Parts: sequence; structure tokens; C-alpha cells
Amino acid sequence: MWISSINLNNFRCFKSLSLSASRDLNISVGENNVGKTSVFIAVSKLFSAIWDKQTQAFQQADIRRNNLAGNAMSVVCSFSLDANDKRDIVNVLSPKDFDLNAKRMLIRRMGSELDTLQVGFEWSETSQDTYIKLGSLYIRDDALRSEQHPRMKRFTQAELDEA
Repeated sequence: MWISSINLNNFRCFKSLSLSASRDLNISVGENNVGKTSVFIAVSKLFSAIWDKQTQAFQQADIRRNNLAGNAMSVVCSFSLDANDKRDIVNVLSPKDFDLNAKRMLIRRMGSELDTLQVGFEWSETSQDTYIKLGSLYIRDDALRSEQHPRMKRFTQAELDEA
């Protein structure tokens, strides 16, 4: 798994920034005080918010100062997945009683949904939200227990048998 893109909106000095990344080597070059470090801080804070459940990873000072419209701040990283990553994700998403054939069917059924994993953080004046998406499917634990993200579903054995 590798970071394929980083998108920042209203984060520190950036109104909007979209970066594409190479699988092998990426170099950040620029004059002092233009935001190179802010990109790395954004990614670091995103990972703290998602995996370490640090709800205070992002702070008011991270919101762009000239954000006169009061638009939400967001940090999103997309990851490209290889075959091993896809297998690991299917192992996590599938019910415990799925056998190998059922997991293979799940991989075929999900198709391109397994190509990209996206993690994000959004913060507005009234709310903050972290999420993980696999293709268009939300896979955050909170989303599994709420109606907030109705597109998320776990496939049952019967649904896989129909495919």
C-alpha cells in the first residue's frame, strides 16, 4: 500500500492543494515558508486522528486564516492497493465463517472497489468527522453501527452465493 494522492482544503496556508505521489520516490522542494512541512504535518495528524483515535489531533490553528467563507477544513489521503493489501482487507471485512472460496467471490464482487483506500478528516465550525473508504464503501467502525453512511454494507454468504 502506498500514498497515491494527498488533498488539503483550508489547511494552514493552503486554500486547496492536490498532490499526486509516485510509488517509488517523492521529493518536496520549495522556498522556506511555503508549506512543505504543512503537508507532512497534515498527513501525520490525519493518521493520529484515524488510527490513534486522537480527536484533538487537529486544532483551530490548523484551519486556514483567510478562510472568510467559513468553509470546512479537510485532509484526505488516497492509497493504491496491491494484491496482498486487497486480500488483507477482504479478511477484515468478511464474516469470520467465510471460507476461501467465499472470500474469492467477495473480491470478484467488489471488483474495482478494492483498488483504492481513502482516509479523511473533515472539520467545520459545527462538526468533525473521520472516515475510511474502500472505493465508495465507508468502512469506519462507527459507520457500521449508524445510519450516517448507508452505502456501507457487509456481504452475507447468501449474497455471495447469488453472485
